[in-house]
Amino acid sequence: MNREAAVLGTPTYTVFKGKLGSVDQFLINSGQMSQITEVSDLEKIKVEKKSSLQHNFTRKEYLVKQVTDLITNLVVG
Repeated sequence: MNREAAVLGTPTYTVFKGKLGSVDQFLINSGQMSQITEVSDLEKIKVEKKSSLQHNFTRKEYLVKQVTDLITNLVVG
């Protein structure tokens, strides 16, 4: 669920200690996911209340746009 949350713009953190998959590594490198490896990394976690979606899209349209943008960035970027 971390990957999906990250693509949707939700601050996402992983505490996974094994070899990261390429998608997780991409999300970490692009700043969409943070890796927590030691206690001091807990300072990375920002707690803030968000209002509902801040776009004029339905939830389905928003999800499709996020996935499309991610694929475009992977292929083109």
